[in-house]
Amino acid sequence: MTNWQSPLELATDEHAYDDTIFAFFGVMFWEIFQTSGIEWQFITRQKTLTWPRGYSRQVPYYLARYCTMLSLIGLVILVTVTEKINCGGLYHFVYWAGNTGIACSSTLLALKAIEIWNRNVIVMITLVLLCIPQWAILYHCIITVDATWDDTAKDCIMDQSNATIFKVSYILVLACDLASLCLAIVGVKKKHPQNSLFEAFSKERLHLWAAPVLVNIFPVAFSLSSLNVVMDVITVTPASVLSAIAACRLTVAVEDEDGEDGMHHTLPTNAGVIGSRVVAKRVAAGSPSRYSFAPSRTRPAEVRVVTDHMTIDNKDESFLDSPTTDNSVRDDDFKINIEIEEVVRTTSEAV
Repeated sequence: MTNWQSPLELATDEHAYDDTIFAFFGVMFWEIFQTSGIEWQFITRQKTLTWPRGYSRQVPYYLARYCTMLSLIGLVILVTVTEKINCGGLYHFVYWAGNTGIACSSTLLALKAIEIWNRNVIVMITLVLLCIPQWAILYHCIITVDATWDDTAKDCIMDQSNATIFKVSYILVLACDLASLCLAIVGVKKKHPQNSLFEAFSKERLHLWAAPVLVNIFPVAFSLSSLNVVMDVITVTPASVLSAIAACRLTVAVEDEDGEDGMHHTLPTNAGVIGSRVVAKRVAAGSPSRYSFAPSRTRPAEVRVVTDHMTIDNKDESFLDSPTTDNSVRDDDFKINIEIEEVVRTTSEAV
């Protein structure tokens, strides 16, 4: 039987913990790089936030992404540093960024559950009563840790922590995500009664919802098993990274599908024809348009005349040889050309 408290086992677990941090640092970096198109749309002013809906979704979205990334950067510094640093300050920063990312990921799931239930008061109160203690416990964890620099080990040594508070925080995170998932399943089934549960899952992207619940089981299980100080926290980093990725992808997928992201979209001025078609399509469908189109000031108005050409395919060549038919066809063609010229001239004068 493995002796989890032996120095050799602790050294092996610490090495595995360091490798886990580097691996998920790469995963989170690649995720942000791969999905950076949203940030680019804000930089280029193609999207602007509106109050309150845009901020309620996008602020937790960006905090979940970048706070998780900042915590990973801090952890990489902690496991690679060889010179004396302010260990206490760095630990506080890592726990603040990491816990903020975890709380924002759960908040994104709760917001989506509220949207599925059309802002039902009972659902909102239930999730708020779960999220407030979760945020409070996660932020209380920040002040319970402290670390100092050890000149002998050339490393930061944690000399103050509260294992009970951390276990409670893991349980609250799991409970909040599980409650959001259960409410979402019931709401989706009521929303799509004619669909099977699998079809409803696929339509609302609930497989992305189930991912945070599944990965957050491991920190609870490992912390309650109390194998050693390293194994208690070895699954926290993977769970927080995967939860942030799943929650953010769920938010983006839902916004792309229903078009209700609380943002103001501005298309380029040369997209007028496409824009008018989009607006017409949305108005015909009975949904409000979320696009804003500015008239072009750099290009003059254009009139495009498209004529239909008719080709007569007749095996009886005598039809073409008939002088009467040929004259009538030419007369009709001449009249059509005159009408087209009149339309173009009238439209040009109007412009």
